Amino acid sequence: MARFEIPDGMVVQAFQFALDLTPEQEAGLRRQFGGRRYAYNWAVRTMKADLAAFHATGAEARAPLMMGLRKRWNQAKNIECVDRETGEMWWREVSKEAFADGIGGRRLLELAAIPGREPWGQADGVSAVQEEGA
Repeated sequence: MARFEIPDGMVVQAFQFALDLTPEQEAGLRRQFGGRRYAYNWAVRTMKADLAAFHATGAEARAPLMMGLRKRWNQAKNIECVDRETGEMWWREVSKEAFADGIGGRRLLELAAIPGREPWGQADGVSAVQEEGA
């Protein structure tokens, strides 16, 4: 992978900020990032299933384009996002953009390749499920 180099004569500054969150704010922040991670992992599982179907039958699998996956996520979220203890849906507490970011990340599209098919690119394998804290 090519490394970015700072051109001569330019200066780069970086800033780091500490967040002083209340317990409610921290819970909300964790919920947003957890929803993003959950959507990403769902998309990886969905892509693996599509690839397995493609390789097993040679049939055309659904293309893992962002809009296609987002549409499928919107159809599946009422089943996927259910609290195991209460049985209530939790997706309404998370921004739709957190889910969209998890599903539409560029890294996701680079996870798998079907020969002669774009925009999949070259893959290292489909095993990039995100763990908590990733």
